[in-house]
Amino acid sequence: MNEMEYDYHKQIEQRFQELRGSPAFLLSVADWNLITQWRSNGIPLACAIRGLELAFRQHEAKRKRHEAVNGLKYCSPQVIEEWQKHRKAVAA
Repeated sequence: MNEMEYDYHKQIEQRFQELRGSPAFLLSVADWNLITQWRSNGIPLACAIRGLELAFRQHEAKRKRHEAVNGLKYCSPQVIEEWQKHRKAVAA
């Protein structure tokens, strides 16, 4: 993994930890693989971050505060949604 890939992964990990409120929470191998997949698919970092933030806002709105988001898989649909919005905006 080169420095740019590592930075992409670390920024997503750090934002996830911030949103989760657990700075010591470590991502699983599956989470890291998902980040790698996002990067390989060309999902911009900003879209990934916005997707995480959207997922956590939706989670909070559902009043599931007592249930922690335990992995990036939960956020993946919102990341993809943000990427699709981005692609439509760029194509317009």
